[in-house]
Amino acid sequence: MKPRTFTDKQLIDLHAEGLNDREKAERLGVSRSRVRVRRRRLGIESIRSDRSRINHQRLHEFYEGGLNDVEIAERLGVKDGVVFNYRKKLGLKPVRYTWIEGIRNRPGIRVEKRVEGTEEE
Repeated sequence: MKPRTFTDKQLIDLHAEGLNDREKAERLGVSRSRVRVRRRRLGIESIRSDRSRINHQRLHEFYEGGLNDVEIAERLGVKDGVVFNYRKKLGLKPVRYTWIEGIRNRPGIRVEKRVEGTEEE
């Protein structure tokens, strides 16, 4: 079992690795609030999770290009739930696809067309 105490150096080293408070807490075996309090006392800025890594301009470009949440998430390197939340916050409708009959199993052809949904997931 990991120790319940940790040093300032351990926290600083984990911060240097780019870990957020949740990830630091998991590594140290302590609560996230304990990490947050110590980080603040040391004057260390917070490292945000996936949400801060989203590039809004690229999200819009991918959305306008007809990509759905899963496809956008893959390209941005984040989880699809993050894209879903940002898209919803920005007031963008979900991208849905319908199959185009007659060309389903042809390699190299995208077999869907973009259809904007009216309901949220």
